[in-house]
Amino acid sequence: MVREAGNNSLLRETFVHRAGHCTFTPAETITALENLIVRLDTGKWSKLEPATLNNTALALGPSFNVFFLGQNLVPT
Repeated sequence: MVREAGNNSLLRETFVHRAGHCTFTPAETITALENLIVRLDTGKWSKLEPATLNNTALALGPSFNVFFLGQNLVPT
């Protein structure tokens, strides 16, 4: 859809290697949103390298690097 609209430069996709659908940690979500805010503020995407994204998410600490699988808290 983005390609058909001619807006490829606006799209960035990342991959999280974890089983399940939308099993993002709060840290991964915050990191993605921070990068989106940088894009909106500057008009340019920062380098979205996996190692950089992972390090940024890890720096948020253990309380943000978990997710719930049903009722179970799963550390990452």
